[in-house]
Amino acid sequence: MEGKLHLDHIRPISSFNYKSYEDIEFKKCWSLNNLQLLFACDNISKLNKWDGTPENIKFNLKYITYKELKQHIKELTYEHCNQA
Repeated sequence: MEGKLHLDHIRPISSFNYKSYEDIEFKKCWSLNNLQLLFACDNISKLNKWDGTPENIKFNLKYITYKELKQHIKELTYEHCNQA
């Protein structure tokens, strides 16, 4: 899993209440403002937890910025997943 990225929902899908793609809750859930790139190990450990902040400060996650992704797309690795 080292170096793999996941597209994560900052606020988990399970915290929204929607029945169709036209619902405002659906639009908030799938908004770009609610999505982020996370390393797979962080996303898996986070599961559907959310601390109520856009940054999920409580979970101390390593976010991947667009600049980092663009600069290191071919050699992206992440040692954090293997640190304990």
